[in-house]
Amino acid sequence: MVSDKELSVYEEFCSDPKCHLTCKSIECNICFHCMTDGYKQILKDAILEENSKWNYRRLIPSISDEESELIKGNANKLHLKWFKGKCLQDKRWCV
Repeated sequence: MVSDKELSVYEEFCSDPKCHLTCKSIECNICFHCMTDGYKQILKDAILEENSKWNYRRLIPSISDEESELIKGNANKLHLKWFKGKCLQDKRWCV
């Protein structure tokens, strides 16, 4: 099971009135209260995968700066930003 709290990243940014009061900005899509149910499920799956990886390393998405420049599409960029937010919370996500 994955709690909704585990999906939250960038809490200071998301509590700012710019995102807390409205989800119109694309930057706010990373905030839990702005995520679609489908995207929440994708992130829950990512957390379950991370928790069950044992000694393996995640290959995609890589959160290195040089590789992040190659990422295309808003959904992929959003996913990468979420992984970076998880990395700031817990270093095991920094692979």
